[in-house]
Amino acid sequence: MRITSLARFFASSLVLAVGLGGCGPSAPPEPVEPERCTAPTTRDLDGGGLDGMTPRAITVGAGEGASFAPWSDGATATVIMGFQGGAMITPTIRVTALATEGESVCLRVALRNTLSDASEVFPGVVADITFVRVGDLFEAANLFDQLGFDAAALRGKTLMLVVDVTGVTFNGSASVSLLLG
Repeated sequence: MRITSLARFFASSLVLAVGLGGCGPSAPPEPVEPERCTAPTTRDLDGGGLDGMTPRAITVGAGEGASFAPWSDGATATVIMGFQGGAMITPTIRVTALATEGESVCLRVALRNTLSDASEVFPGVVADITFVRVGDLFEAANLFDQLGFDAAALRGKTLMLVVDVTGVTFNGSASVSLLLG
């Protein structure tokens, strides 16, 4: 009887030690890459250009959702300093959505910047952006459009912002002249 009790004690101690100790400290979890938006365009799918694509209305402005305000020529766009020291504006882009389309869509966006006095400004950016449905529109809010590093030198100048948006079967373009404030 005494051997059986001793055997149970050692067996349960071994199970407890393995269960609590495991195989040493566990490795930290692998970082999970966020899902990236990759916009397939007609050019990617068939090597063609923008010919035959359906045009869609594009609106550029500030704010998001119910607080969105479209920019018209002469509107003031606030220059802010980004977290890495860049001077930028943060436009919101809206695209007409069809009833048959889902709650979000990945679109290719090109922002092109020029200053009316031909002084130096960053040229813009091309990126694949996830747009989210807001009623009968898709919206990408508060995009980072870096213009340079010196916000003071940009304020008071007029920026011509051209926005091109391309989807699989459609494209759209909008341009607006903005006073940088």
